Amino acid sequence: MPSCRRGFRELPAGFEISERQIDDRDDWPEGFVAVDYHMSRHCCERMTEAVERVCPEHQNREDCPDAIVAYEPKFDEYWLIVHDGGTGSLLIQFCPWCGAVLPESKRDRWFDELNRQGFGDPAVEEIPLEYRSDAWWMLRRE
Repeated sequence: MPSCRRGFRELPAGFEISERQIDDRDDWPEGFVAVDYHMSRHCCERMTEAVERVCPEHQNREDCPDAIVAYEPKFDEYWLIVHDGGTGSLLIQFCPWCGAVLPESKRDRWFDELNRQGFGDPAVEEIPLEYRSDAWWMLRRE
């Protein structure tokens, strides 16, 4: 197991480390290595294919009848897309293909953390960059 970095006690399941040499930054020490943590894949190959599917005919995934699952990294949520002409979707707790338990939503925690920082309406306020992606929870895994 790699040594702990960025506050991880151990590398979470499903994650891998990739290291890359940084040569284009004058302000970093020579030989500095950036460590990237990223999800190697979702719970199974079918889920990965479903959430990463790109349709050449539809700009918006929700408009494509072949797109049936969406993933929202900011909240770590998986959704079934409802193709009824609207924007409906259903939060799911289990993978439709392998049956794995999916992560618990981090939506409430996201709003709680931003409220503690003084943001009343994150939809209209300029929130910190890390809260616009999964970076806010990936770097604070408990």
